[in-house]
Amino acid sequence: MEKRILLALLIIGACFVNSCKNETTNKNREDKETEQEEKNDFYNQNLKNKKVKSRKSIAVQYKFGEPSDERIHIYITHYNEEGYLKDSIIFKNNVRIAKETFEYNNDNELIKRALYDSSEHLINLLEREIDENGNELGFKAFKFDTLRYSQKMAYNENNKLEKITDYYNEGGIKNKKMIK
Repeated sequence: MEKRILLALLIIGACFVNSCKNETTNKNREDKETEQEEKNDFYNQNLKNKKVKSRKSIAVQYKFGEPSDERIHIYITHYNEEGYLKDSIIFKNNVRIAKETFEYNNDNELIKRALYDSSEHLINLLEREIDENGNELGFKAFKFDTLRYSQKMAYNENNKLEKITDYYNEGGIKNKKMIK
C-alpha cells in the first residue's frame, strides 16, 4: 500500500514538474515572439528612416537530389523609393530571356511600359499621356518599332470622359465613341 501511495506521489510530482516546464517554455516562446515583433518593427522603422532608394526581389530555384550550391535564377525585380516596380528580368536556366521596364510620372502614374528580348531589342512598348488632373489623354502601343494601336480621350470641364477615338496604325480614325 505504501508503495502505491509513493508511486502516486511520484506521478503527481512528475506532472507538476512537467507543468512548470511547459509554463516556462510557453513564457520563453512568448518572449521570443515579442522580441521578433520588436525586431520587425525596428527593421520597418529603419527602412522608413533611411529612405531606401530601391528594393530588389529574387526568385531562385535549386537543383534537388544533387549536392550543389548552384542557384537557377527565375526572375529579379527592382522597385523605386515609393515601392513601384522599376523593372523585372526573367531568366531561363540562368540566361536572361526578357526584361520589362516601367516609368512613372511625378504622381507615380505609369506612363511607359517596355518589353525587351534577351538582346535588349524592343518587343512591345506602351506609352500613356496623362494630364495634370490624372486623366489619361491617350496611349500608343508599339510592336517592335511599328505603331500598332493608339487611342485618345477627351474630357469636359468637370473632368468627365466625353469621347474616345481609336486610330489605325497609319493614323486614320478607326472609331469614335461618345460617352454620355
